[in-house]
Amino acid sequence: MDSLSLIPLLERANQIAALSDLELLLEQTLSLLVEVSSARAGALYLLDETSRTLVFKAGDNRPFGARPALARSLAGKALRQRQPFHQEGPARHGFHALLSLPLLSGAQPVGVVHLFDITQPDSGLAQLLADRLAAEIGRSVQLGASRQHNRRLEALIAILGHIGTSLDRDQILQVIIDSAREFLQAEACSLFLVDEATGDLELVLASNVDKSIQVEQMRVPAGKGIIGQVIASGEAILVSDTARDKRHYGGMDRKSGFITRSVLAMPLCSRKVDLGGERGIAQEHVLGGLEALNKIQGTFNDDDTQLLQILANQAATVLEIAGLYTDANELFMDVVRSLTAAIDAKDPYTEGHSRRVSSTRWRLRASWASRLSRSTTSALAACCMMSAKSVYRMPSWPRLVS
Repeated sequence: MDSLSLIPLLERANQIAALSDLELLLEQTLSLLVEVSSARAGALYLLDETSRTLVFKAGDNRPFGARPALARSLAGKALRQRQPFHQEGPARHGFHALLSLPLLSGAQPVGVVHLFDITQPDSGLAQLLADRLAAEIGRSVQLGASRQHNRRLEALIAILGHIGTSLDRDQILQVIIDSAREFLQAEACSLFLVDEATGDLELVLASNVDKSIQVEQMRVPAGKGIIGQVIASGEAILVSDTARDKRHYGGMDRKSGFITRSVLAMPLCSRKVDLGGERGIAQEHVLGGLEALNKIQGTFNDDDTQLLQILANQAATVLEIAGLYTDANELFMDVVRSLTAAIDAKDPYTEGHSRRVSSTRWRLRASWASRLSRSTTSALAACCMMSAKSVYRMPSWPRLVS
């Protein structure tokens, strides 16, 4: 092709490169390359660095599918070799001639374009245009990832602010796992806690796109499954394809009807403070695990791992604070019970009265469970026992019962 014929194509490539919408940029890039090579059809794939697969973005994906592997596949050969690849294809792939063009932004691989049944076997012009547009595609992909990261950080700041406005453990944890599912674009997110008595993992909270799936209170045997490995090791695990990972525990899928394809799991690590013996010794221990299942688009990546780590740290902090609050509240109630028992012991007539008042309180809690919070019932217990003591101090009490 002479230089005069080349100018309109370069101008068109420049117009395509100026597009700000990534989807439109990819579609127009493929259309231009199909046209200049006189191909019957084409397909454009972008490289997913995390899973080392090619992700279909535009054109006809029937010959190679939606996510062919980069390694050892015909679809990834041009990108592996970093040069155009031409082959007469077998009919079973749906084409008779293939031209594959690598998309490279400098030395960085971006993706690959496949052109099917070409009538212009010379790849020079097509590769020239592909090189011109590959840099813009790479920048657009990076810009999109940066914008998504910023949106996630803004939403994360809002969630952290919300966490500080409530002391309700279950409510805060539900907000965390709901947010994790939405941010990671996962089909489900689950929170497991370790049963200290058995070592089993209990699924205490879940967030599912399919609301009909109920999995709370299900259990995973100690050390089983990917979540069991995460809790045992204290390290995150990312599995892109559970069908190829022997650590996957299929029992949960069989019980719930949910099909797990990919997993990103994170331990809930907390620092347990031991105040006995050597005071102030803090030992890190694993409370449970947080996992996201089945990325809706693409695969879980390093950015997803970083975000889930932040949310897991927040969940662990909430659990630790809730445990400290429970211990402090129990200590307070023990002091109240000891004081009231000491006062009861002074008078044989009133002995055991505070215990009977406390028993009444537990019956009230059972009947009002749907209306009273945990903190309210605890306050009610203390008030009942302490108010009973004020009755004993009434001067007229002994005369009334004499």
